[in-house]
Amino acid sequence: MDITEVDPFGEDELDTIDSFSRWRIENPDSLEDVLAFLDRAAGDDAENTVHHRFLVTLDALDQCVYTSMHAAEDEALRLDDVEVEDTPESLHAFDRAQLAHIVSRFTDPAFRVEAPSLIGRLPAEDADIEVLARLNTDPDDALDAVLMVQALPLEHVGDPDDDPSGHSADLLAGLPNGYFSDDLDVFENHALVRHLAGEYGYRLFGIGASLLGLVRPEPLGPEAAAHLTGDLARLYGGAEAPAWSDFTAAVSSGRVLLVGYTSGFAEGFGPPSAGGDGAADERGASADAAADPGR
Repeated sequence: MDITEVDPFGEDELDTIDSFSRWRIENPDSLEDVLAFLDRAAGDDAENTVHHRFLVTLDALDQCVYTSMHAAEDEALRLDDVEVEDTPESLHAFDRAQLAHIVSRFTDPAFRVEAPSLIGRLPAEDADIEVLARLNTDPDDALDAVLMVQALPLEHVGDPDDDPSGHSADLLAGLPNGYFSDDLDVFENHALVRHLAGEYGYRLFGIGASLLGLVRPEPLGPEAAAHLTGDLARLYGGAEAPAWSDFTAAVSSGRVLLVGYTSGFAEGFGPPSAGGDGAADERGASADAAADPGR
């Protein structure tokens, strides 16, 4: 696993997401190794005057950045009437203002979404649940060959082992996603993470083009895993897929939870489902058109 500290305003700025980009990880050995690195980074950051919280990309880096760019243009998230000069100081000031603006929207009653509204939001086929179970059994499959880590100045998130308050959901402001109409949008993703934090003690650590990554201090255990399976089955349209039993076993014995937030989340990891209305095809076409991550 090769880890390189990046300079968002250096010669290789196109290899970054924004001015919060801190590290580039190539050929990650395992998700556990990535999580261990994030823990070390958090420990080292505790010595800094401004504390940061770290968000890592997961699957399909280029596509994740591409759809996030468009998701952030939504009028609910866009920061208008701000003059930005082509200087590191001005660009970073804009990124900080945009981050704070999106976080403020998460608590605004006009935009805030609650978990019950997510029931049936992402109808899934049996094949999709098979992929979800496989990803949670072997989370390393969720990693792209290249990952980016952002250092977000969100001190209010705190740094506990778990996240009962759901504040880690605010990390989504660093890479807001959920662009296509059949996907969970930014506010729905925020509601889902808050629910998983409050009910099951997970905290958000990563986002990809199709997946949210969460972790808790210890494995969930059989009883809570069964309840979690029921919650996610309702999210995915009440699917009664045989693979739910494999999913339950995986989250019962593992610390990591991977959840698909797009309508075609399984397509990048296994055979496509028979459902859908072409959104995944549109997503794939966008991926072909996406440039390397960069400002």
